[in-house]
Order: sequence, then C-alpha cells, then structure tokens
Amino acid sequence: MLSLSIELRKSLSPPPALDATSVHVWQVDVLPASSGDALMLSTDEQKRAKAFQAERDRARYIVSHVALRSILARYLSWPPSKIRYQAGPHGKPSLLESGGLEFSLARSGTVALIAVCQGARIGVDIELKRFNQATSNALAPDLLALARHYFSPDERRTLSLLPIAGQASAFYRIWTRKQAYIKASGNFGSNSSLVDFSVSVGEMPRLLRDTGNTAAVSRFTLTDGPDDDPNSASYASAVAVERPRCKFIWLDWHPDAH
Repeated sequence: MLSLSIELRKSLSPPPALDATSVHVWQVDVLPASSGDALMLSTDEQKRAKAFQAERDRARYIVSHVALRSILARYLSWPPSKIRYQAGPHGKPSLLESGGLEFSLARSGTVALIAVCQGARIGVDIELKRFNQATSNALAPDLLALARHYFSPDERRTLSLLPIAGQASAFYRIWTRKQAYIKASGNFGSNSSLVDFSVSVGEMPRLLRDTGNTAAVSRFTLTDGPDDDPNSASYASAVAVERPRCKFIWLDWHPDAH
C-alpha cells in the first residue's frame, strides 16, 4: 500500500490534474468576516445557514460551502450555482451528476478541508484540538468519555498504555482517522459502528480491521494532515480513500485567486 502525501501549500488555478491515483485536499480559511457569495448556495443550503443562531457559525458555514461549490466547479467546468447534491443512506452528500467526481467536506474552528478524487469513495475529517487545562497535553475528561464510548477495545487499550502526556495527541489521531474512514466507507452518521473497526494509533495511519468488511483493510488508504502545516499544532486531520495506491496533494484555497 502506497500513501504518498505531497505538500504544495499554494493555490493553483487551474488545479493540477486529478488522475486515477490522486487525491486533492483543499484547505479553506473560514475566518473572513465576509460570508462569501451566499447567492450561489441552494435553497436548502441557505436554510441550513439561517438555522445557525450565531452569526459567526452562519458565516463559516456559508464560506465553507461556497468554497466547496467553487472548487467542485473547477473540476466539472460548471457554474458553481448549478451544482446539485443528493444525500446517501446515512446523510453523506454526493454530486447528483458527477462524472465520477467524489468529495468530502469537514470543518472545525476556522478551518475547513475539502477532499476530492475521481471514482473512489472518500472521507475527510478535521478537529480543533482541546487539552486538559489542568494537565498540559493530557486527555480532557469529555474526550476520555468519547474514547470509552466510540473507540474499539484495542484502540482503548493502546491509548491507555501511552504516557499521559501523549494521550491527547493520540486521541485526535484515532478520532480523525476513524471519522475519515467512516465517511468514506458509507456509514457516515452511524456512530454505533465506530467500535466495529480499528485504526492505527501511531504515526503511520492505516485501517487495521473492520469486522463488517474484512476486505476494507487492503482497499482503503489513510493519511494525516502534513506535519509542516502551520495549523498542525492546533488541528488534527485525516483523509481516507477507497484506493490501495494513492497520492495526496494538499492545496490552499484562496477565492480571490480563483
């Protein structure tokens, strides 16, 4: 299995070719005060945006979804407003007319990630790290409770054997890898299945087992966000794609440059 991550850290217009072995992961800054061109969003997206009580959250939702439409439009050569989505069995959105283009969107804090590939199921996750303020780098009690509830027995065991100072970072590696995989595998929104598969805890991201799909271990490739990403100290991220050989290309999205 080949998992090659390439750090580009620049915006490219048009984006590099999306071939059969490539995954493009776009990083989007959702911090700008401007909420983006909300008029390109669908009626359903605009309703979801209005449902946020805090203006900050509403603006970040709009910025990330405007970026998603703009990025997908680049690959499809369509106007962003013409893109239509459909929901899968567990609520994961996909393109109604895609030509084989697959995507996944995740957002946390002021950063969104949009992963795009051709002809393979894909999932991405990003989490703003939180630590126990009483003990630097230790696992906060609420995160420990999440691990007990959603991690597989072997993941919990491995996590518990780590030094306390390393448990928080390990938690976020496991959590983002699991979330990315469950989105890619099609069980998005079905948290009960999180305990039925295991991912690695160490530096090399990979799927170790899935009791409901034993063939998945050889079919899915996982990667973490680049270590030299300026956001890596504050965020954890992971991507999973149903492809045994894969090249991950990380890009920054700057709307003014596109």
